[in-house]
Amino acid sequence: MAQVYIFQAALKLNSVQTNVYNVTRGETNLVVSMSVSNTGGTDANIDSAPASTYLTFNGGTANFTSTALTTNAAVVPAGGSVVLQYNVTVQNTAPLNTTVILSGVVKGTDVASGAVLNDNGSTAVTGSWIVAGAGDALVVFRSNGTPVAGAFSR
Repeated sequence: MAQVYIFQAALKLNSVQTNVYNVTRGETNLVVSMSVSNTGGTDANIDSAPASTYLTFNGGTANFTSTALTTNAAVVPAGGSVVLQYNVTVQNTAPLNTTVILSGVVKGTDVASGAVLNDNGSTAVTGSWIVAGAGDALVVFRSNGTPVAGAFSR
């Protein structure tokens, strides 16, 4: 008879945050944090492969390079949460003068059953950036907490 796990782990991407709001093309080592919880009853392993748990930028991965810190947790305890951190580089192809929504995807497995777990971040609280060209003056207005950009080039 197969074992049934009634308290399976459940990964949830809660939020993606950064303390930087304006970035420029070519900027490196921008720290972005991803808060992940396990709402289930058993521990969850995080799949740290770059194609499994990663940041998204306007829903994709183009124009930005993110690298998970080696100190990130590998397990989210049952009922607990962890913060995963990434260093991000803004590529020279990043869209100028637009708001970039920061979100993510987290995948893993239930420690007890091996069941695959994932959350695509669709309900997560997201962060945002506005990208300027190097040397551009960037003016940011906020409308109900949402940044709206305008830039002046040299």
